[in-house]
Amino acid sequence: MTIPNQEIKIVFGILSANNPADIVQQSIDALGSDCIVIVHHDFNQRPDFVLTGNNVWVLENPVHTKWGNWTLAEAVLRLLRHALINHQFDYFQLLSDSCLPIRPAQEFAQTLLSQRPDVMMDLIDIRTDKNVFLSHAYRCYTQSNTLLHRIFRRNRLWALGPRPHPLEKIAGLGIPLAQSAHSPTTKIMQAIGKSVTAALYLRDLITSKPRVYVGSTWFCASRQVCNHIVEQANNEKLVAYFSKLTCPDEIFFPTIIGNSQFHNIAPANHATLWQQRGTGPEELKDSDLPVVMNSGKFFARKFPKQHDHAVRSAVLEYVSRNEEETTKNA
Repeated sequence: MTIPNQEIKIVFGILSANNPADIVQQSIDALGSDCIVIVHHDFNQRPDFVLTGNNVWVLENPVHTKWGNWTLAEAVLRLLRHALINHQFDYFQLLSDSCLPIRPAQEFAQTLLSQRPDVMMDLIDIRTDKNVFLSHAYRCYTQSNTLLHRIFRRNRLWALGPRPHPLEKIAGLGIPLAQSAHSPTTKIMQAIGKSVTAALYLRDLITSKPRVYVGSTWFCASRQVCNHIVEQANNEKLVAYFSKLTCPDEIFFPTIIGNSQFHNIAPANHATLWQQRGTGPEELKDSDLPVVMNSGKFFARKFPKQHDHAVRSAVLEYVSRNEEETTKNA
Protein backbone atom coordinates (compact mmCIF):
# COMPACT_ATOMS: atom_id res chain seq x y z
CA MET A 1 0.00 0.00 0.00
CA THR A 2 1.31 3.45 -0.89
CA ILE A 3 1.84 5.76 2.08
CA PRO A 4 0.13 9.13 1.49
CA ASN A 5 2.32 12.00 0.39
CA GLN A 6 1.23 14.05 3.43
CA GLU A 7 3.27 11.81 5.77
CA ILE A 8 6.49 13.25 4.41
CA LYS A 9 6.87 16.90 3.47
CA ILE A 10 8.96 17.95 0.50
CA VAL A 11 9.85 21.47 -0.52
CA PHE A 12 10.87 21.91 -4.15
CA GLY A 13 13.22 24.72 -5.09
CA ILE A 14 13.39 25.77 -8.73
CA LEU A 15 16.19 27.83 -10.28
CA SER A 16 14.64 29.86 -13.10
CA ALA A 17 16.51 32.15 -15.47
CA ASN A 18 15.29 32.75 -19.00
CA ASN A 19 12.64 30.13 -19.68
CA PRO A 20 9.05 31.43 -19.97
CA ALA A 21 6.77 31.14 -16.96
CA ASP A 22 4.48 28.57 -18.58
CA ILE A 23 7.40 26.13 -18.72
CA VAL A 24 8.01 26.44 -14.97
CA GLN A 25 4.26 26.35 -14.31
CA GLN A 26 4.10 22.95 -16.01
CA SER A 27 6.61 21.57 -13.52
CA ILE A 28 4.71 23.05 -10.60
CA ASP A 29 1.38 21.66 -11.80
CA ALA A 30 2.90 18.23 -12.42
CA LEU A 31 4.29 18.15 -8.87
CA GLY A 32 0.80 18.74 -7.49
CA SER A 33 -0.86 21.28 -5.22
CA ASP A 34 0.22 19.39 -2.07
CA CYS A 35 3.87 20.23 -2.79
CA ILE A 36 5.46 23.48 -1.66
CA VAL A 37 7.42 25.11 -4.50
CA ILE A 38 9.87 28.00 -4.06
CA VAL A 39 11.16 29.68 -7.20
CA HIS A 40 14.27 31.79 -7.59
CA HIS A 41 13.73 33.65 -10.86
CA ASP A 42 16.17 36.07 -12.47
CA PHE A 43 13.90 38.92 -13.55
CA ASN A 44 16.88 40.59 -15.23
CA GLN A 45 16.83 37.86 -17.85
CA ARG A 46 13.05 37.59 -18.20
CA PRO A 47 10.95 40.35 -16.58
CA ASP A 48 7.59 38.96 -17.78
CA PHE A 49 7.33 36.07 -15.35
CA VAL A 50 4.15 35.26 -13.38
CA LEU A 51 3.28 31.98 -11.68
CA THR A 52 0.03 30.85 -10.08
CA GLY A 53 -0.82 28.56 -7.17
CA ASN A 54 -1.34 28.83 -3.41
CA ASN A 55 1.62 26.49 -2.96
CA VAL A 56 4.05 28.71 -4.89
CA TRP A 57 6.48 31.28 -3.54
CA VAL A 58 8.66 33.43 -5.82
CA LEU A 59 11.63 34.97 -3.99
CA GLU A 60 11.38 38.75 -3.81
CA ASN A 61 15.12 39.51 -3.80
CA PRO A 62 16.73 37.23 -6.38
CA VAL A 63 20.31 37.53 -7.57
CA HIS A 64 21.24 38.12 -11.19
CA THR A 65 22.50 34.65 -12.11
CA LYS A 66 25.25 33.89 -14.59
CA TRP A 67 26.58 30.52 -15.65
CA GLY A 68 29.91 29.52 -14.17
CA ASN A 69 30.08 31.89 -11.20
CA TRP A 70 28.99 32.09 -7.57
CA THR A 71 25.56 33.58 -8.31
CA LEU A 72 24.11 30.13 -9.01
CA ALA A 73 25.29 28.85 -5.64
CA GLU A 74 23.97 31.99 -3.96
CA ALA A 75 20.58 31.47 -5.62
CA VAL A 76 20.43 27.92 -4.23
CA LEU A 77 21.38 29.19 -0.77
CA ARG A 78 18.57 31.76 -0.91
CA LEU A 79 16.11 28.97 -1.73
CA LEU A 80 17.41 26.92 1.21
CA ARG A 81 17.26 29.84 3.64
CA HIS A 82 13.70 30.70 2.61
CA ALA A 83 12.64 27.07 3.01
CA LEU A 84 14.23 26.70 6.45
CA ILE A 85 12.74 29.94 7.78
CA ASN A 86 9.27 29.72 6.31
CA HIS A 87 8.33 26.07 5.89
CA GLN A 88 8.22 22.80 7.76
CA PHE A 89 9.67 20.03 5.60
CA ASP A 90 11.56 16.76 5.70
CA TYR A 91 13.37 17.10 2.36
CA PHE A 92 14.35 19.81 -0.08
CA GLN A 93 14.64 18.93 -3.78
CA LEU A 94 16.41 21.31 -6.17
CA LEU A 95 15.21 21.50 -9.78
CA SER A 96 16.12 23.62 -12.79
CA ASP A 97 13.66 25.41 -15.05
CA SER A 98 14.34 22.75 -17.69
CA CYS A 99 13.25 19.86 -15.42
CA LEU A 100 10.04 17.88 -15.27
CA PRO A 101 9.02 15.09 -12.92
CA ILE A 102 8.88 11.78 -14.75
CA ARG A 103 7.17 9.91 -11.92
CA PRO A 104 4.42 11.06 -9.51
CA ALA A 105 5.47 13.07 -6.46
CA GLN A 106 3.80 10.45 -4.24
CA GLU A 107 6.26 7.84 -5.48
CA PHE A 108 9.16 10.17 -4.74
CA ALA A 109 7.83 10.74 -1.21
CA GLN A 110 7.42 6.99 -0.73
CA THR A 111 11.03 6.38 -1.72
CA LEU A 112 12.32 9.07 0.64
CA LEU A 113 10.17 7.71 3.44
CA SER A 114 11.40 4.16 2.99
CA GLN A 115 15.10 4.92 2.37
CA ARG A 116 15.56 8.05 4.50
CA PRO A 117 18.73 9.24 2.74
CA ASP A 118 20.63 12.20 4.13
CA VAL A 119 21.32 13.35 0.58
CA MET A 120 20.57 12.24 -2.96
CA MET A 121 23.61 13.43 -4.89
CA ASP A 122 26.25 12.03 -7.23
CA LEU A 123 29.55 13.29 -5.86
CA ILE A 124 33.12 12.12 -6.20
CA ASP A 125 36.41 12.84 -4.46
CA ILE A 126 38.53 14.11 -7.35
CA ARG A 127 41.53 12.16 -6.04
CA THR A 128 39.77 8.86 -6.70
CA ASP A 129 39.47 9.27 -10.47
CA LYS A 130 42.34 10.60 -12.59
CA ASN A 131 40.00 11.63 -15.41
CA VAL A 132 38.00 13.76 -12.97
CA PHE A 133 41.18 15.20 -11.48
CA LEU A 134 42.54 16.11 -14.92
CA SER A 135 39.22 17.71 -15.86
CA HIS A 136 38.46 19.63 -12.65
CA ALA A 137 41.66 20.21 -10.65
CA TYR A 138 42.25 23.61 -12.27
CA ARG A 139 38.71 24.64 -11.26
CA CYS A 140 39.09 23.40 -7.69
CA TYR A 141 42.54 24.75 -6.82
CA THR A 142 42.94 27.98 -8.79
CA GLN A 143 40.76 31.06 -8.68
CA SER A 144 39.34 32.28 -11.97
CA ASN A 145 40.83 35.38 -13.63
CA THR A 146 44.29 34.63 -12.23
CA LEU A 147 47.51 33.78 -14.07
CA LEU A 148 47.77 30.45 -12.25
CA HIS A 149 44.25 29.56 -13.37
CA ARG A 150 45.10 30.30 -17.00
CA ILE A 151 48.29 28.25 -16.76
CA PHE A 152 46.56 25.18 -15.32
CA ARG A 153 43.67 25.51 -17.74
CA ARG A 154 46.09 25.56 -20.66
CA ASN A 155 47.96 22.62 -19.13
CA ARG A 156 44.65 20.70 -18.96
CA LEU A 157 44.08 21.25 -22.67
CA TRP A 158 47.58 20.00 -23.46
CA ALA A 159 47.10 16.88 -21.33
CA LEU A 160 43.74 16.06 -22.89
CA GLY A 161 45.26 15.97 -26.34
CA PRO A 162 43.53 16.67 -29.67
CA ARG A 163 39.92 17.79 -29.75
CA PRO A 164 37.08 16.92 -29.79
CA HIS A 165 37.13 14.78 -26.65
CA PRO A 166 34.49 12.13 -25.95
CA LEU A 167 32.71 12.61 -22.64
CA GLU A 168 32.15 10.22 -19.76
CA LYS A 169 29.34 11.00 -17.34
CA ILE A 170 30.74 10.95 -13.81
CA ALA A 171 28.99 12.44 -10.75
CA GLY A 172 26.40 13.99 -13.06
CA LEU A 173 29.10 15.87 -14.96
CA GLY A 174 30.51 15.45 -18.45
CA ILE A 175 34.17 14.54 -18.01
CA PRO A 176 36.41 14.82 -21.12
CA LEU A 177 38.71 11.86 -21.68
CA ALA A 178 42.31 12.31 -22.82
CA GLN A 179 43.06 11.36 -26.43
CA SER A 180 46.45 10.20 -27.68
CA ALA A 181 48.44 12.86 -29.51
CA HIS A 182 50.01 12.00 -32.86
CA SER A 183 52.21 14.83 -34.10
CA PRO A 184 55.60 15.42 -32.41
CA THR A 185 54.50 18.84 -31.13
CA THR A 186 51.22 17.66 -29.59
CA LYS A 187 52.99 14.62 -28.08
CA ILE A 188 55.44 16.92 -26.30
CA MET A 189 52.64 19.21 -25.14
CA GLN A 190 50.63 16.26 -23.86
CA ALA A 191 53.62 14.84 -22.00
CA ILE A 192 54.16 18.20 -20.30
CA GLY A 193 50.46 18.49 -19.44
CA LYS A 194 50.31 15.02 -17.93
CA SER A 195 53.51 15.59 -15.94
CA VAL A 196 52.21 18.83 -14.42
CA THR A 197 48.89 17.15 -13.64
CA ALA A 198 50.68 14.24 -11.96
CA ALA A 199 52.73 16.67 -9.85
CA LEU A 200 49.59 18.55 -8.83
CA TYR A 201 47.91 15.23 -7.97
CA LEU A 202 50.80 14.17 -5.71
CA ARG A 203 50.85 17.58 -4.03
CA ASP A 204 47.12 17.39 -3.40
CA LEU A 205 47.39 13.83 -2.10
CA ILE A 206 49.90 14.96 0.52
CA THR A 207 48.63 18.39 1.56
CA SER A 208 44.95 18.91 0.77
CA LYS A 209 42.51 19.26 3.66
CA PRO A 210 39.59 19.09 3.45
CA ARG A 211 39.15 16.74 0.52
CA VAL A 212 37.59 18.26 -2.57
CA TYR A 213 34.49 16.76 -4.17
CA VAL A 214 32.67 17.57 -7.39
CA GLY A 215 29.23 16.69 -8.65
CA SER A 216 26.03 17.91 -10.26
CA THR A 217 24.21 20.74 -8.49
CA TRP A 218 20.75 19.15 -8.64
CA PHE A 219 20.46 17.47 -5.25
CA CYS A 220 17.89 16.39 -2.69
CA ALA A 221 18.72 16.92 1.00
CA SER A 222 17.09 16.35 4.37
CA ARG A 223 16.25 19.35 6.53
CA GLN A 224 19.22 18.56 8.76
CA VAL A 225 21.55 18.60 5.78
CA CYS A 226 20.02 21.85 4.51
CA ASN A 227 20.75 23.42 7.89
CA HIS A 228 24.34 22.19 7.67
CA ILE A 229 24.83 23.65 4.19
CA VAL A 230 23.47 27.04 5.26
CA GLU A 231 25.64 27.04 8.39
CA GLN A 232 28.74 26.32 6.28
CA ALA A 233 27.75 29.15 3.93
CA ASN A 234 27.90 31.53 6.90
CA ASN A 235 31.68 30.98 6.95
CA GLU A 236 32.89 34.10 5.13
CA LYS A 237 36.38 32.72 4.44
CA LEU A 238 34.93 29.53 2.94
CA VAL A 239 32.56 31.45 0.69
CA ALA A 240 35.30 33.91 -0.28
CA TYR A 241 37.38 31.00 -1.57
CA PHE A 242 34.65 29.10 -3.41
CA SER A 243 33.09 32.21 -4.87
CA LYS A 244 36.21 32.85 -6.94
CA LEU A 245 36.29 29.41 -8.56
CA THR A 246 34.91 28.48 -11.97
CA CYS A 247 31.51 26.72 -11.70
CA PRO A 248 31.71 26.81 -7.89
CA ASP A 249 28.22 25.33 -7.39
CA GLU A 250 29.54 22.01 -8.77
CA ILE A 251 32.31 22.08 -6.14
CA PHE A 252 30.89 23.91 -3.10
CA PHE A 253 27.86 21.74 -2.36
CA PRO A 254 29.58 18.37 -3.02
CA THR A 255 32.59 19.39 -0.93
CA ILE A 256 30.35 20.46 1.95
CA ILE A 257 28.53 17.12 1.83
CA GLY A 258 31.64 15.02 1.22
CA ASN A 259 33.37 16.44 4.31
CA SER A 260 30.30 16.27 6.55
CA GLN A 261 29.12 13.70 9.08
CA PHE A 262 26.35 12.64 6.71
CA HIS A 263 27.09 9.28 5.10
CA ASN A 264 23.70 7.97 3.96
CA ILE A 265 24.15 9.32 0.45
CA ALA A 266 21.92 7.92 -2.30
CA PRO A 267 22.37 8.38 -6.06
CA ALA A 268 21.03 11.57 -7.60
CA ASN A 269 17.49 11.37 -8.92
CA HIS A 270 17.88 13.23 -12.24
CA ALA A 271 17.97 11.45 -15.59
CA THR A 272 20.14 13.20 -18.16
CA LEU A 273 21.48 12.23 -21.57
CA TRP A 274 24.87 13.42 -22.79
CA GLN A 275 26.22 13.92 -26.27
CA GLN A 276 29.69 12.47 -26.69
CA ARG A 277 30.98 15.79 -28.02
CA GLY A 278 28.77 18.15 -26.04
CA THR A 279 29.61 20.08 -22.89
CA GLY A 280 26.39 19.31 -21.02
CA PRO A 281 23.17 17.30 -21.08
CA GLU A 282 21.44 17.35 -24.43
CA GLU A 283 17.85 18.47 -24.99
CA LEU A 284 15.55 15.46 -24.78
CA LYS A 285 13.92 14.11 -27.94
CA ASP A 286 11.10 11.64 -28.62
CA SER A 287 13.59 8.86 -29.15
CA ASP A 288 15.11 9.51 -25.69
CA LEU A 289 11.88 8.92 -23.75
CA PRO A 290 12.18 5.12 -23.36
CA VAL A 291 15.63 5.52 -21.81
CA VAL A 292 14.54 8.39 -19.57
CA MET A 293 11.32 6.78 -18.40
CA ASN A 294 13.08 3.49 -17.61
CA SER A 295 15.96 5.16 -15.79
CA GLY A 296 14.47 4.65 -12.33
CA LYS A 297 14.89 8.40 -11.69
CA PHE A 298 12.17 10.80 -10.56
CA PHE A 299 13.12 13.89 -12.58
CA ALA A 300 14.77 14.58 -15.92
CA ARG A 301 16.40 17.46 -17.78
CA LYS A 302 16.71 19.15 -20.22
CA PHE A 303 13.25 19.31 -21.74
CA PRO A 304 12.45 21.46 -24.80
CA LYS A 305 11.48 25.06 -24.01
CA GLN A 306 8.15 24.98 -25.89
CA HIS A 307 5.32 24.25 -23.44
CA ASP A 308 3.34 22.31 -26.06
CA HIS A 309 6.28 20.23 -27.32
CA ALA A 310 5.41 16.57 -27.90
CA VAL A 311 8.13 15.36 -25.51
CA ARG A 312 6.74 17.48 -22.68
CA SER A 313 3.16 16.44 -23.42
CA ALA A 314 4.06 12.74 -23.41
CA VAL A 315 5.84 12.94 -20.05
CA LEU A 316 3.14 15.05 -18.40
CA GLU A 317 0.44 12.65 -19.60
CA TYR A 318 2.44 9.69 -18.28
CA VAL A 319 2.91 11.30 -14.84
CA SER A 320 -0.76 12.30 -14.63
CA ARG A 321 -1.92 8.81 -15.55
CA ASN A 322 0.38 7.17 -12.99
CA GLU A 323 -0.62 9.70 -10.34
CA GLU A 324 -4.28 8.74 -10.79
CA GLU A 325 -3.36 5.07 -10.52
CA THR A 326 -1.31 5.70 -7.37
CA THR A 327 -4.19 7.60 -5.79
CA LYS A 328 -6.63 4.76 -6.52
CA ASN A 329 -4.30 2.23 -4.88
CA ALA A 330 -3.61 4.37 -1.80
